[in-house]
Amino acid sequence: MRKIIFTICLIILTFSVMACNPTERFDITDMEKTPYNLFEESDDIILSIKEKTITSDAEKLTLEFTNLSHKEYSFGREQHLEIKHDGDWYSVPLLEGVAWIDDSQILFSKESKNTTFRLKGWYGKLVEGRYRIVKVFYSNGEKATGVIEFEVTNEKKIETQEVSDIAKMYATALDALISIDEALNHEMEYIAIDTTTLENVTDKDIEDILSYFANKYNVEVRADSVQGCYDKRLGNKEKLYLNGIVLEVEDENKKVLGSKITLNCSKYRSGLGVIGVEVKLEKSNDEWTLISADMTWIS
Repeated sequence: MRKIIFTICLIILTFSVMACNPTERFDITDMEKTPYNLFEESDDIILSIKEKTITSDAEKLTLEFTNLSHKEYSFGREQHLEIKHDGDWYSVPLLEGVAWIDDSQILFSKESKNTTFRLKGWYGKLVEGRYRIVKVFYSNGEKATGVIEFEVTNEKKIETQEVSDIAKMYATALDALISIDEALNHEMEYIAIDTTTLENVTDKDIEDILSYFANKYNVEVRADSVQGCYDKRLGNKEKLYLNGIVLEVEDENKKVLGSKITLNCSKYRSGLGVIGVEVKLEKSNDEWTLISADMTWIS
């Protein structure tokens, strides 16, 4: 009798441990270890992820491939996602029925290119943990492997994180530029924010500002300058025209008077499509409110 009771308790304890371990619920024991152990990450290709926060319910993320070499590389649409468990990497299997077009794309020398990496629809709901994307590129029979790691976080935890006062201020000020001279926004593919001019901001502040614009305008949002966008071929450098807009704050002209602040900002689309805007904000009840946004110059 004691043996039976002990066995039942052991079974209950085993299921309890499994229920508390999200990786176990992800069936890690059915996954295969990464086939990329023997590959070294290439210095030619750099992978980056646009989204600063990725939740377990995320449908997709935006990958950027940057070719730092003088060679052309080709790549396909196939995806490879891995999860880390006990120091080892395991391949996350695709859901049944997932398929993609079997074609090839070219990544030219010094070029950056964005692509969508499917998550929930291809792998199901992800659990919290450390993940990485592995992508193989080809050039004249040679392989180059790009790797980018990221964290998946529970959505409820993210909702409890507070946005700082300075992040709210800059987000409110820069958002005022969108509705001014809306012709500059025509068919914009992205919104870039030059975060190098934002004073006293933390990495989280920058993440919150970028997330604000991404959620509101449903386009790619990046931390980049005008020159940075041209360098990444996100427009036509010869014609001085970008495929998106760049928002910037000139903090050296900031004016503070009590609970009010004045910021001189700019919105750039092309060499002949740039505007300067004076933005006035007022803080009340811990919130920043737009008082006015007036165009001060145009190019």
